[in-house]
Amino acid sequence: MPITLACLLPAPPTRPLCLCLLQSCTSVPHFLRIHAQMLRNRLFDDPFAAAELLRVSLTFALGGTRYARKLFSQIPHPTTFAWDCILGGLADSPSPASSLALFRRMLSSGARPSARTFPSLLKACARVAAREAGELLHGLMIKWAVDRDSFSTNGLIYMYCACQRDDLGRRVFDFSRERDVASWTCMLSGYVSCGLLDRARCLFDEMPERGIITWNAMINGYMKSGDTDAAKELFDKMPNQNIESWNTMISGYAKCHQLDMARKLFDEMPAKNVISWSAMITAYAQGDCPFEALALFEEMRRLDVTPNCAAVVSVLSVCSQMGALEQGTRVHSYIEMNKMNLDPVTGTALIDMYAKCGCIDRAIKVFDALVPKDVFSWTAMIGGLAINGHGAEALELFGQMDRDIVK
Repeated sequence: MPITLACLLPAPPTRPLCLCLLQSCTSVPHFLRIHAQMLRNRLFDDPFAAAELLRVSLTFALGGTRYARKLFSQIPHPTTFAWDCILGGLADSPSPASSLALFRRMLSSGARPSARTFPSLLKACARVAAREAGELLHGLMIKWAVDRDSFSTNGLIYMYCACQRDDLGRRVFDFSRERDVASWTCMLSGYVSCGLLDRARCLFDEMPERGIITWNAMINGYMKSGDTDAAKELFDKMPNQNIESWNTMISGYAKCHQLDMARKLFDEMPAKNVISWSAMITAYAQGDCPFEALALFEEMRRLDVTPNCAAVVSVLSVCSQMGALEQGTRVHSYIEMNKMNLDPVTGTALIDMYAKCGCIDRAIKVFDALVPKDVFSWTAMIGGLAINGHGAEALELFGQMDRDIVK
């Protein structure tokens, strides 16, 4: 019998029971009820229970990271685990630099970082190319002797290569005491990201053991450089190809405008996922093959494969180019019937499609319902009004956009 909040009714909950409930929590309403019970029974004052509540809140991403940050600010004496949780959540958020600012608060509070603290911070540095901050973190890791395990080593390699300092990444790699497959793959991926394919291939050939992620990283590097022959040669040599290997090849051929090869591999795939379908539809949409894109999208729906945002946006862009209002309206109906998330990217594609098909009223309706709106949504709506002969309304909307300081 599953544990539910009914267990809390006969008597005040205990810390072990709350921890057990949190570990089995699978929905936001369930989580919010647990949080309320913890506040009511003063279990939030327990640092360990509060940290676990924080960890679970981050898995649900309530309001992005706002809920977790508010929760963290109310913990009287956060443990290192709580600091690690919030820093990791911020590092993975759209504003990774905020984790670095919070880390300074952690140090000033007197809390001692652990080996688990630094990898997420290094990821944040990599995402915003903050090399100087990464070097400071490296110094602290050496000071507190938490730079020796492979997890920390891999974080440093990744950070330095993301900051275009492959030489420093290689130095960390060469002097590391523990090297696993992930370490080798991290260094190889670093060379690939810096465009140093010759060095990446040399490292690939030296590797004592190659995982499938390593093969895919090398293939992706060749595809990004436009060397499709080298990528295909390596792909054919792979002892085991997973679905990501096939998707990498299809996307690579598409970016190199080799749509026939992309479709050949797509048809040969032993199993396809939504990324495979999306990659091929996007390839047709961007390769000036609108009819093929629409046909493949319809086939995807017939086979009950749920399209992702990328596939929907690609098809809507095709409808915009062709003035295919009927098909575009069907796609919009599909979005609504399947309760797909109308994010700014999808919303902007709908606004653009309706505007270019002459249905400005529908475009306005989508724009008004879109929350949040980004600068591209506003631009699409303003442009749509202008091309449909509503110049005064376009200027008025531009003025509103300026007043709202949309960037």
